This record gives sequence, C-alpha cells and structure tokens, in this order.
Amino acid sequence: MATWRDLAAGALRPTGVTNIAAGLRRNARSANARSRGEVP
Repeated sequence: MATWRDLAAGALRPTGVTNIAAGLRRNARSANARSRGEVP
C-alpha cells in the first residue's frame, strides 16, 4: 500500500501540488464522482 501511496505522491509533485494529502483527497473525490457518473 505504501508503494501505491508513494507513486501517487510522485505523480502529483510535478503537477505543482504542494500539499500531497489534499491532492490525494481531491483526486479520490473526483475518481469516485466519475465512477458514479456525476462528472462527464
């Protein structure tokens, strides 16, 4: 699990995300919304 977390954090860093926890939460919310069909 730590490997996945580290990979996600590494993917967020180049995009300018400075608060990794907030970036992960934002991505999790948008992924859940897409899976429910709430986001086009």
